[in-house]
Amino acid sequence: MDRKNTILQVTEEELRNIIAEEVGKAVASIYTAKQNGDESNQYLTRAEVCEKLHISLGTFHNLAKQGKIKTSKIGGRTLVVASDLDSLVADGFQKYGRA
Repeated sequence: MDRKNTILQVTEEELRNIIAEEVGKAVASIYTAKQNGDESNQYLTRAEVCEKLHISLGTFHNLAKQGKIKTSKIGGRTLVVASDLDSLVADGFQKYGRA
């Protein structure tokens, strides 16, 4: 598969605007999904995950580092897709990641 790389020159201000626009779209999508009760795209914060699983932030960090909890960084925040967490629990997740 041939892939061509394109190099674009943009100013710092243009790059900031592009990033701000894309982050804004992502945040708006999350907010809209949460308002509509759409569970498939709902994101949970680290604190919400810890509360749901009855674990500490340290344990959350360890499980994320081990790849047992899939995380995403959005706007500098660590978030977990609610449906991924529900799947983890349904697959037999127990406290401290032992199944």
